[in-house]
Amino acid sequence: GNVREKIGSMTFVIPGSYLYEYDEDGNSHSWYDDLEEGWHAVRITALKSREESPEITERIFSGADGEPVDGENGCLKYRFAFAGTVEPETEEAYSQYVGEVAGGYQIALITASCEHREDEWAEAFFRSVAHSPEAKLEK
Repeated sequence: GNVREKIGSMTFVIPGSYLYEYDEDGNSHSWYDDLEEGWHAVRITALKSREESPEITERIFSGADGEPVDGENGCLKYRFAFAGTVEPETEEAYSQYVGEVAGGYQIALITASCEHREDEWAEAFFRSVAHSPEAKLEK
């Protein structure tokens, strides 16, 4: 299965089945599958933009281990990259991807994490983001 979630003017499709949390303080949406082996998690922070087609920023990709991948889906532009392996002191190491989607008066900052490096899973997620033209965001 897949999770399909609309945030502002964007629709996100996350491959798999997930639990959901909303962090009101950070204005971010999080999904995690809570698996012990082969787990995945996604965090999205969506921001309004004064511009219909805001530019993707470079700074979140400056320290990434992987080369950024650029793409378009309708009026949306996206960029994502393998950020690297995170090695916390109290947990097992895991892989993390960073990304940004821009368009339709909105910018989404995304962190996708998984137990093992899975470029295909991350790419499927970032390519799935679509514009929801029926969602009218105030300029």
